[in-house]
Amino acid sequence: MKKVIFGLVIIVITLYIYSTFLTKGMVVGTYVNRNFKVADTKGIPHFSDTIKLFNDGSYTSGYWENGTYKIWYTPVGTMVELSHKDPFHASSIQKVIRRDVVIGSPKMIVDSEYNQYFEKID
Repeated sequence: MKKVIFGLVIIVITLYIYSTFLTKGMVVGTYVNRNFKVADTKGIPHFSDTIKLFNDGSYTSGYWENGTYKIWYTPVGTMVELSHKDPFHASSIQKVIRRDVVIGSPKMIVDSEYNQYFEKID
């Protein structure tokens, strides 16, 4: 019985790690805004938008413009910081990227309360 419980615990931990901690190769790609019309929250796009994360650490976005990104890991999971600079100001946002329990594409969570996210499409 102890071996069965131990085996189940190992499976659950493995699934959690696989769903929560993504490598840079898993994160790089094109993300499309989903469920963007449900809230009126400042700093969140309320229209269809696309973010492209490139291997060289740069990104493009219609809402957050162009800039650079960093990836790091916390107990919550994989984090991404999008940074943008222009001659007048600099800004950055930090978001968690994860996938739904092993299956599904990675998602950049914008607002978990309203289920707003960018879903990776390639």
